[in-house]
Amino acid sequence: MTAGVLRYRLAFDKRADVDDGAGAVEGEFVEQFRLAAELVPRFAGESVQAARLVGQSTFTLRLRASSMSRRVTPDWRARDIRSAADPDKQVVYAILSGTIDVEQGKNRYLEFLLQTGKAP
Repeated sequence: MTAGVLRYRLAFDKRADVDDGAGAVEGEFVEQFRLAAELVPRFAGESVQAARLVGQSTFTLRLRASSMSRRVTPDWRARDIRSAADPDKQVVYAILSGTIDVEQGKNRYLEFLLQTGKAP
């Protein structure tokens, strides 16, 4: 894979561990870093949530392996920072899988499974 296919710029967010005093320790998402990536559409689908039909799109995310990209886990989320200037209006992807080493031990690229239309 060449650098030319890494056309997307994604911000990776992790939930901040904030104690609310009632025993819960999850807070808002906080941006950790930004990376160039490739998004490949996989398949689309629909699900019913709260008696409404919700469209969902699934993507394969490919990015360069690095110490930053290896920290990403399914409890994080990714945002397409080129989709809008306002972070609240950017396309948000739920990360469905852990890292997958694409080249079987060469440690150059990683893949994740992402989905839009799903609350992270």
